[in-house]
Amino acid sequence: MEALGGEFATAPALIVDGYGPDRFGRCEAHRCEAVYIDLTRNASRRYCSAACTARAKTAAYRSRRHT
Repeated sequence: MEALGGEFATAPALIVDGYGPDRFGRCEAHRCEAVYIDLTRNASRRYCSAACTARAKTAAYRSRRHT
């Protein structure tokens, strides 16, 4: 168990070293407080999961449709 703790502790440091601190973000979905690590090529990630992405896109679509 202690070995896993060390690996989990070093992983964020390696990501910051390789990609920079801007690759960590907070999910932009309404009422979601999760964080994510953006490993996309163009640093375009905005949501923590596919579920949050789908909810946000559905909400935006419904908002546009009703106005």
